[in-house]
Amino acid sequence: MMLGIEEAAARLGTSALYLRQLIDIGNVAPSVLRLHDGNLWHEETEILFSDSDLPAFADEILRRRFTALKVKRNPAIDPEASFAFSAGWTDLLDELVTELVKLDQSARIAGGKEKFGSMIVFIDHDPAKRVDIAALKESYRKRSVKVCDECGDPGRLRIGVSIAKTTCDRHAHLAAPFREDDGEVVDLPPTGGPVYKDGTQGVYGVDKWPS
Repeated sequence: MMLGIEEAAARLGTSALYLRQLIDIGNVAPSVLRLHDGNLWHEETEILFSDSDLPAFADEILRRRFTALKVKRNPAIDPEASFAFSAGWTDLLDELVTELVKLDQSARIAGGKEKFGSMIVFIDHDPAKRVDIAALKESYRKRSVKVCDECGDPGRLRIGVSIAKTTCDRHAHLAAPFREDDGEVVDLPPTGGPVYKDGTQGVYGVDKWPS
């Protein structure tokens, strides 16, 4: 027996909207997906699930909530940590924890967010390790603007009209529509100014970034 998206969502403890988003951007698919005029989001698009589809969707939901990583990296990641970025940066975060523990075994990751297309991590740590941990955080922030935050594939910073987001080509539409200068800026660091593709760095307020 096949399940409609509303029933599948109820079985998975989530919403139909979120399941549709997973189909759009994740690496999971239902047994039946018949697009209406090529549009996943059209109300007449047919989406049906079999019972065997549900475990894969359940795993994807847990991955995107960072549940598995929190269990793996307990106690270095606070079980209550909240991450306001997508799961494509999971491997980066995992690698960061490995290096963090070497620097300060008492350190705990309290959460993180995406800002201007890069990964910002919040860490409670020994004050004596402040400089080293700041350098570690910045190193991984810079790495994140080369990794799609949705899937983990190689990506680049996309400059949309209302958003800056690091994605691969497949997920580039999530930052659309794009500014005319998309592709010119490769990083928007917390201080200084935008970094351009030729390696030069501008000055915020002078270069009108971000705007």
